Amino acid sequence: MTVDRNIVRPGEDISRRELLRRASALGIGVASVGGLSGALAACGSNSSSSGTAATTAAKLQQGGTLKASVRLEADMLDPNRSSSQTAFEVFTNMFDTLLRVDTDGNFIPGLATRWDTSDPTKLVLDLRENVTFHNGEPFTADDVKFTLERIKNPKTASPYAGSFDRVKEVEVVSPNQVALHLTQPDAALLAALVLHSQTMNRKAVESKDPRRNPVGTGPFQFVAWQSGVSITMRRFPGYWEPGLPHLDEIVVRFMESTPARVQALQSGELDWIDDVQPVTLRTVRSDPSFNYVTTNTAGYPQCLTFNLNKRPLDNVHLRQAIAYAVGRKQIHEVVFLGSGEMAHVEVPSGSPWFTSGDIYGDTPNLEKAKAAMEASGLGNVSLVYGAWTSSDYVARLGEVLRDQLKPIGVDLKIERQDGSVWLQSVLNGSYEVTLIAPENCLDPDLFYGLYLYSRGSQNIVGYRNATFDRYVVAARSEGDRATRLDLYAKARTEVQRDAPIYFVHHQAPNYLMNKNVEGSTARADLTLQWKDVGFTA
Repeated sequence: MTVDRNIVRPGEDISRRELLRRASALGIGVASVGGLSGALAACGSNSSSSGTAATTAAKLQQGGTLKASVRLEADMLDPNRSSSQTAFEVFTNMFDTLLRVDTDGNFIPGLATRWDTSDPTKLVLDLRENVTFHNGEPFTADDVKFTLERIKNPKTASPYAGSFDRVKEVEVVSPNQVALHLTQPDAALLAALVLHSQTMNRKAVESKDPRRNPVGTGPFQFVAWQSGVSITMRRFPGYWEPGLPHLDEIVVRFMESTPARVQALQSGELDWIDDVQPVTLRTVRSDPSFNYVTTNTAGYPQCLTFNLNKRPLDNVHLRQAIAYAVGRKQIHEVVFLGSGEMAHVEVPSGSPWFTSGDIYGDTPNLEKAKAAMEASGLGNVSLVYGAWTSSDYVARLGEVLRDQLKPIGVDLKIERQDGSVWLQSVLNGSYEVTLIAPENCLDPDLFYGLYLYSRGSQNIVGYRNATFDRYVVAARSEGDRATRLDLYAKARTEVQRDAPIYFVHHQAPNYLMNKNVEGSTARADLTLQWKDVGFTA
């Protein structure tokens, strides 16, 4: 048809750089979490705004400097290696991917104008002509081959290598056509190309360190990085999309405090911010002096996560008892103050990948919880809930959970931890219970294949279920969407019964900007697309 996974073993020592590199995949520092990345990925589609973010380009002026702010500093700007959500938000404006998704989550052309999937073990991509890198080099099939082979190379240590593990060869057919030869069919490959095919140029990579000197084909080119302060990028005059970008320059400041960022918006010090935290969100989202953009069909799943490699959490009846005792509705109202939505699977209810059938309910079922505790044979249990400190809602969630679990004999002790300490405990397997917010839900395989598949590169839970594995492997190889959805519904049933994780909440991405800034949308792939943003008259 033609159309226009790095596990850390218990006891392993992890450097600070490696902590930062792997943080994003566990939801630390993601835009919606605001805590402590990957990259990314969205768990739904469509966007909405209480302002006028869907304004047409005709209303936007050409030029101007956008003063934006993200909560945390990027780890690097090498798209093949970084798993920082902040870095993703920035470098996706400097690089293009082979494919994109529209606001409904449909695949659309990027650097590839057409793709042929008629052979299930080969993907042929026709490439856009007359595209130039920021260093003046022309974009060709050689750059695609270089990029994908760089991601797959173990020396690169790319967190996205697992997404391309079925690509056995990248063939340059011609300067404007490339063929990906697969070991077996891969239904998640197109989604992986949307998220992780930011195409790089060999000459640029080999001449300067791409971590601090990114060179892409995107609408903005890198200018400067002032450590701890900001990243600046400027309009690329040779960009291939006519009339874009609207802005001349973007200065992205790193500011963690949401109240401080809102005050900076009000004073004119900033024009645009991301990730407004729940406590502040309820007061600003209806403020007529701002444009507020969010979506009810995309976001990050907040997962209560159990370490199955530690007793007594290896006891399935204990995990089931906890799941029955937890009340999502109270969490939604008390912790998240009504923002986002209650979660039952890895995607929100508006996603085409959503299936219903949650067995635990949104309010506590103490009768079933106590029965499961009795079946566990454990008696009273004491567990430690690790909460990173840079997002207060994580600890608030722990407090609500502590109260909800007391009636069934589970004493949940909250341990507040610095982000790097918390992450170390998760990656080396010393944690007991915590909250993570995985990304990469544009396709279900990017969640289940990474986080719960027994050989998944981010299976920090220690989940092992042969039946579940079979469903996940079959779904990745299945070309029919309805059949894939049925396989994932069966996989979800296994996860619900075994309760290695418990879906608590979906926190939606959100962006707040001054009234004269428009064009920002909450997208299925969670890219910011600042090329579409500009100032009104």
